Amino acid sequence: MTWRFWEFKRNSSSSKPSAPLETAFPTVFSTSNRLGERMQTRALEERRILLQSLAFLQSALALLMPMILHFAGVGVIWWSMPMLFALSFALCAWQLMWVRPLFIWLMVVLNVALVPLALFAWLTWASFSPQSVVIPFVLQMMIFLVLSLKPREFAFALWFCASLAMVSILMANGKTLDQVAAILVLLIAMAVLSLVAQRLSNHQTRLGAIRQHVRKDSEKLVLRAEKMRRLALSDGLTGLANRLSLINKLQRILAETDRASVSVLYLIDLDFFKTVNDQFGHAAGDAVLIECGKRFRSVVRRGDIVCRLGGDEFVIVVQGLLGISQAQLVAQKILQKLTEPFLFDGQVMPLGGSVGVMPWHSNVTTPEIWLGEADAAMYEAKSAGRNQFYISRTAV
Repeated sequence: MTWRFWEFKRNSSSSKPSAPLETAFPTVFSTSNRLGERMQTRALEERRILLQSLAFLQSALALLMPMILHFAGVGVIWWSMPMLFALSFALCAWQLMWVRPLFIWLMVVLNVALVPLALFAWLTWASFSPQSVVIPFVLQMMIFLVLSLKPREFAFALWFCASLAMVSILMANGKTLDQVAAILVLLIAMAVLSLVAQRLSNHQTRLGAIRQHVRKDSEKLVLRAEKMRRLALSDGLTGLANRLSLINKLQRILAETDRASVSVLYLIDLDFFKTVNDQFGHAAGDAVLIECGKRFRSVVRRGDIVCRLGGDEFVIVVQGLLGISQAQLVAQKILQKLTEPFLFDGQVMPLGGSVGVMPWHSNVTTPEIWLGEADAAMYEAKSAGRNQFYISRTAV
């Protein structure tokens, strides 16, 4: 009946005590649970780096604009607009060193609205040729591809910029044939950009489907890890904590002397379990074990420990008990629960138990010592006539 315990004690004493197994499972849960968050963070980080590079490039181009305006014979007063845009893009690039949603939104507004309007005002006022007008607008529309706009937002930005470009071409100085050629170039560029945007949108859709699939797999992994945790740390029949879980919890109790000093361990061995199995079958034996687990739970409080050690042995650890009298009171309650009748298929099952009571003392330094002394006290109770409890003299 208790040979498993002594075998476990002999094997565990030959090796160093390992860290509680329960601490390994939260790591699995948190790692799986953070997978979707890491993917979203990575996507936002990639977009931030792309926009930051674009902001640096546009700031550098804006700084070159005064030189171009100088050679074009434009007055110094018009140099303020490119300088203002250079400062704005430099500020966005600096702030985009971190994930700043405000400046990501500002980059979109600058490129979708303000820059096309500035190009329209400047190119219309400068009276360039139609071919010279269409190129800056086409380059600006190409920038829309890296802004990660939604399909409707991209379509709006494309048509807004194209409309401004169309008006600028019609107002430019040049022959009608040059205007028609510029408009054709603009339409071809719009068609190509729309096709590329559609391809990118399809790619993003596929990536989204992959992310969703990975998220579902991570959720399945979490559920599987939770099932593994239950199988590893709980008894499959009664749902109580098993031996491994008990050892982990006793290690945590022993690590805190104040907590251990008011803790009492009860080792319970069912007296008539072999009779139940022989006379009524293993189904009746399983029903008795399940019923005993429920009754033991009803004796203790929420923070106390109820464990099926193995076979017909149970362990209860009650905390916060002051003195032997309170330990005796709990032992009496345990025996009282075992004396209550239990029916299985209309027949009364014989129930009873021998309880070894082992309060903590200074020599109890490991779970094995604690369980070993409680096991010895339980045999004293069994040899005294069963259906009794025995408090270890070492603790007294």
